[in-house]
Amino acid sequence: MELEQEGMINAVPRELRLILMLLRSPHHPSWLTDVERLVAEEIDWNFFIELTQRHRIYPTLERVIRENATLLPLEATAAIKKLCMTNVFQMLQLTSELDRINRIFEENHVRALSLKGPGLAYLLHGDISQRTSKDLDILVPIVDFERAEALLLQAGYKVDGDGPRILNEWKYKRRNDAYYHPEKGIQIELHWRLYANLGKEPTFEELWTRKKTVTFSNMQVHILNQEDLFFYLVIHGAKHAWFRLRWLEDIARLINLGFDWERTLRMFETYHCSQLAGQALIMTSDLFGTPLTASMRRLTLTPKSKALARETLPFINAEISVEGSRQFNRYWYHMLSHRHKWAYLKRLLYPSFMDAQTLPLPRRLHFLYFPFRPFLWLWRRFNGMISHEAQSRKQRAARGDDVRYVNQ
Repeated sequence: MELEQEGMINAVPRELRLILMLLRSPHHPSWLTDVERLVAEEIDWNFFIELTQRHRIYPTLERVIRENATLLPLEATAAIKKLCMTNVFQMLQLTSELDRINRIFEENHVRALSLKGPGLAYLLHGDISQRTSKDLDILVPIVDFERAEALLLQAGYKVDGDGPRILNEWKYKRRNDAYYHPEKGIQIELHWRLYANLGKEPTFEELWTRKKTVTFSNMQVHILNQEDLFFYLVIHGAKHAWFRLRWLEDIARLINLGFDWERTLRMFETYHCSQLAGQALIMTSDLFGTPLTASMRRLTLTPKSKALARETLPFINAEISVEGSRQFNRYWYHMLSHRHKWAYLKRLLYPSFMDAQTLPLPRRLHFLYFPFRPFLWLWRRFNGMISHEAQSRKQRAARGDDVRYVNQ
């Protein structure tokens, strides 16, 4: 295992090592001895619970603890069970709302793919309560996005987005907008693309043609097929520096379910993301003990994949924030291929609503935002202007939401 050979696993806090041991139990026959040895050391159980919450993996821990009742102190066991009970109600509420929104979209002929949430939980675990979700992520064709947005507003949601839309900048610089239901306390992220800043990606039509349909709780949910899902989850985890172990657990479970790896590999090569697949495989193998095929293991040998895997550990350890830190910005830029960096720079030069806030112009003069863009960006930079978007990113980071945008 690449990271263990470099001594990096032993560098993480004891509490995180204990969590990792509990999570990787199915693949390691000697795990019980290792867990008992770690528990016998001086564990900060408050920090242990804090990490369990941060990484959103308490459903898996609860299942392991249930099967080995005397492993952890009663206080830690009780805290994890309480978190799981809250999650059961959360997932039931999200499942009911997903069914309602899917019916509304279907009645109005809007095709929709559920990216994560209850559909992913059921696929990976066969039980929606065995994975956490804070919101619903729904992908629709960009031509139907504004109609889907209108349907959400009619269904009681309020825009929790990033500001006014000018020059179609939202189509090019973002991938989703957020909506919040004040009575239900549910957030929906409505996507028109999978990623921002990565240039080309699979079209909605391609994803829809290959979709998988899962049935649970007397409802049908359209989700990405397992190859597309692996691709999506890898890119999603990588751009967040894998700061939640839950995302790596998703990868481990998806690998164990099995899929057409050669087709998936071609997809990573087509979209210039092979280094990110290698990073995810290194970390999943090392942290979760997931067995890899020979063709998967070849990707783990590239220097860039190894470097990217090492760079995520401070974020996994909760030593560094993913919002606003220079180390995260360096990591994020390093993870991009040369083609992705060029795509990012092109998007950076495209005007945003923040330019309109900095220098309001009548609609007929909006074309001037293109030549003015560099000067307006520098003005905000040197004057320390805290924009609506910057505040929005901080709020998302506090909630654990997506934090990487190019609208500055």
